[in-house]
Amino acid sequence: MTWSPRPAPEANLETECYWRAASNGDFLVRECNDCGLVYHYPRSLCPDCFSDDVE
Repeated sequence: MTWSPRPAPEANLETECYWRAASNGDFLVRECNDCGLVYHYPRSLCPDCFSDDVE
């Protein structure tokens, strides 16, 4: 069995900022302003309380 790299994920409107920063060597996380959860994987809603007040 040979190893082959996985294809890079395609950026969309929700993840474009994350992938742009990653290409510059920066790692971004989001924080929910309602419940305070800090989370990774770029998404526009908090995975804990589903608030859209995230930055």
